[in-house]
Amino acid sequence: MQQEASDEALMERAQSGDREAFATLYVRHRPALAAFLTRFTGSATLAEDLAQESFVRLWEARARFETRRKFRVWLYVAAKNLALNALKARQTQALPDNYESGEPPRTSLLGEAVAEALQALPEPQRLVLVLTVYEQFSHKEAAEALGCTEVSARVLAFRARQALKKRLAPLLEGEYETESI
Repeated sequence: MQQEASDEALMERAQSGDREAFATLYVRHRPALAAFLTRFTGSATLAEDLAQESFVRLWEARARFETRRKFRVWLYVAAKNLALNALKARQTQALPDNYESGEPPRTSLLGEAVAEALQALPEPQRLVLVLTVYEQFSHKEAAEALGCTEVSARVLAFRARQALKKRLAPLLEGEYETESI
C-alpha cells in the first residue's frame, strides 16, 4: 500500500516545476480553503475567486516556500491576506441596497444568525475561530497563521466563543422554547 505524499513533499516537487504535484495540492486543499474563505468573507462567490487566486499566487511564489514550514499554514496565511485586501476594497465600493448577490438564501435561521454573529466579531477573533473550529487548525497553527503567540490565539478563541454565546443566547433560548412539545 502506497502512502500519500505529504503536502511539504509535494510542494518541494512543485518548486522544481512539477505541475502535477501542485495540482494534487490544489485538489487536496481547495475545497477546505474555499469553505474557510466563505466563512471569513461571508460570500461564497468571493471565496471561490480568492481560493483560486491564492493557488495562482502560491504557484508564482513557490520558490519562496520554506520546507520547514507547514504548507497548510502558508496557504491559509496567503488566502487570509488576499481576503483582507478584498474586504477592504469591498468596503470602499459599497453595493446598493437592492443588489442581489446571486447566492442561494440560507435556509436555517440559526445558521444565518451564526454567520452574522461570526461576521460581527473583530477580525482576529473571527480568524482564529474559523481556523480552529471549522478548519481544525491547532491553536499553535492558528497562531502561526495570525502571527501571534499560541497563548494569544487561545485567548482570542475564548473571547470569540464568549461573544458568540452572548450574541446567540436570545435566539437559542427562543428556539428551545418553541420546539418543546
